[in-house]
Amino acid sequence: MLCVLALSANTSFVGFPRLCRTVAEDGFLPRPFAIAGRRLVFSVGILYLAACSGSLLLIFDGITDHLIPLFAIGAFLTFTLSQTGMAVHWRRMIRDKEAKGRHAKDQTHFWINAVGATTTGLALVIIIVAKTEGAWITLLAIPCAIALLKVIRHYYDELESQVREGRPLELSGGTQPPIVLVSVERWSKLAAKAIGLALTLSPDVIGLHLTHLQGPDCEEDHRAMRMRWEKNVAEPARRAGSLRRG
Repeated sequence: MLCVLALSANTSFVGFPRLCRTVAEDGFLPRPFAIAGRRLVFSVGILYLAACSGSLLLIFDGITDHLIPLFAIGAFLTFTLSQTGMAVHWRRMIRDKEAKGRHAKDQTHFWINAVGATTTGLALVIIIVAKTEGAWITLLAIPCAIALLKVIRHYYDELESQVREGRPLELSGGTQPPIVLVSVERWSKLAAKAIGLALTLSPDVIGLHLTHLQGPDCEEDHRAMRMRWEKNVAEPARRAGSLRRG
């Protein structure tokens, strides 16, 4: 039993994040599910699965035997849906070939999948009826998950509709140069280059000396900085007329 659960967990942690990535790319899950992490794996999907698995273990007091009905329902429901989908696929293929006057050779595939869907569907019904302990969680979680996926997709569709059509750029009111803020710890070559770059962007430049980050014993440094600012920035700027505020 431990080997089966370990194999199932490995399969889930490998396949579930990739499935979440595909669903997120279609807009039914938040976009972070589709972003690969530092180790080139989909970290959000792994963390979500780990959190859900841990929550189930806490709910069932760590007794894995109580989780078997949940696993069985999920597995047989998946088998039933996949087999039913393949049966519908082969039925469409047969119908298309018969409409074109060709002999359909897909009857065998159709009947194999139809029998498989019927068998797994009956097994699913028996499990739901016979093993009721914990089964309600899966029966409740599936509709809630589908509803949540639809809500997320509706949100992204609404967001896309709001940003899809862009209006033409309005320049009738004119454009004003931005106010550029330059934080300076002390006067140095880096500070001079930063202020020079700011002046190329806008004539309205404000210098910020963040004294509170240096602690209570910074009053002397603050006075020295004001003197250097007046000598090296404010006075040359006033002569050049390029700095409105300092």
